[in-house]
Amino acid sequence: MDPSVASETEIIHRVASEAVAERGSLKFEYPGPGGKPVEAFVVRAAGKAYAWINACPHWGIGLDMEDGVFWSPDGSLLVCQNHQALFRAEDGYCESGP
Repeated sequence: MDPSVASETEIIHRVASEAVAERGSLKFEYPGPGGKPVEAFVVRAAGKAYAWINACPHWGIGLDMEDGVFWSPDGSLLVCQNHQALFRAEDGYCESGP
């Protein structure tokens, strides 16, 4: 394992706090392989914090298209702002999309 890469536990401890409201989000960067910054975000759902890399698994672009909005309009699922794919916050499962 590359020691310059933050573990998932380290990331969550670094950014997940009560400051992230229920159905809220916080975008951040962490050092990835070789120290290259990786954009990620943390959301809170059902009282638990979940951290994800900010990249659509279908298109490889940021889910939020730079505006920091990760939740669907009804706040139930994470959404790719580019093509409207919907993902569960707790496990990243794609509920709807290509």
